Amino acid sequence: MARCGADLFGFGIANEEGNVHIAGSVETNADLPAVYDANLEEGAKIWLVLSADVNCENKKRIGWHPTAYLFEWGPDHF
Repeated sequence: MARCGADLFGFGIANEEGNVHIAGSVETNADLPAVYDANLEEGAKIWLVLSADVNCENKKRIGWHPTAYLFEWGPDHF
């Protein structure tokens, strides 16, 4: 299965304190990261992004507002 750059693992809305709780697991039907991914040796990058910036049907980013995103920190930062 060919991998693309956007997959939906869950969604949520921040509460009054700005916290978002997303729980559960999903079957990706592929390895993360994909074998062709430049991050293969480091691991997959999973970001929390604005839903308005991603077209989930076409699995493409349609906007870019990085100051509103939560980016990966790597396995040593959890």
